[in-house]
Amino acid sequence: MNIVPSDKFDVQACKELANTSDDIIIKNIPELLEWVQDINWPVASLICDRLKNIGSPLVPHIKTILLGTDETWKYFVISGLLSKSSKETIHSLKPILNKIVDTPTESEKSEEVNIVALEVLEQCN
Repeated sequence: MNIVPSDKFDVQACKELANTSDDIIIKNIPELLEWVQDINWPVASLICDRLKNIGSPLVPHIKTILLGTDETWKYFVISGLLSKSSKETIHSLKPILNKIVDTPTESEKSEEVNIVALEVLEQCN
């Protein structure tokens, strides 16, 4: 069983992912999140749909992305995954999201990461 796509069109892996236990998915979160770097890839939204229900095990991995420098990835993780996640998951990332909203870097502003972060925070209230 292969739940991590081999390319951006590997929808079969996403079908396996949809029917895989959370325990197995949790072990593969970093590799799965790599496929959310571009939400336009066919596998990205399918992965987001499955990961959105994982909850707290997702938080440290998303935190790493949000503290990184890949603004496009941040944008897609926030808009494609966090926007569909539980309020508890969003609340766990609230300090980082608030920092992005309150003091965005120039590159976060240019990629509108601060805007999607604010939208996700507003839906959490």
